[in-house]
Amino acid sequence: MAVFKFGKNNITIKGSNISVVNGVVTVDGEVVSLPKDQKFVNITVEGDVDTIQNEHGNITVNGNTHKASTASGDISVKGDVLGDAKSTSGDIEVKGNIQGNASAISGDIEAKAIGGNASTVSGDIER
Repeated sequence: MAVFKFGKNNITIKGSNISVVNGVVTVDGEVVSLPKDQKFVNITVEGDVDTIQNEHGNITVNGNTHKASTASGDISVKGDVLGDAKSTSGDIEVKGNIQGNASAISGDIEAKAIGGNASTVSGDIER
């Protein structure tokens, strides 16, 4: 289940593949309507999710995910990332392991272990 937070409003949606690109929210291939002119959306997932992508906003997964990416926002995962984690401008904090690659252009990367490559241009990497 995903909770989309914007301003004082929340929308709760069930799904396993979530993306927010160009202001369009898609869950399991279906477009979800949000208020007009809403571009910065924070997503909180309660439980596991396959893929989560957010263009402008933070991602919080209270479980595991296979893949997480954001262009402008932080990624926080309470469990494991079973694939890759990527943030262009934001931190990546994983309480468990990142089994794939981790990349943060402008931000820190923190995980118990990283199975693939880890890179950041202007941040720290903590394992």
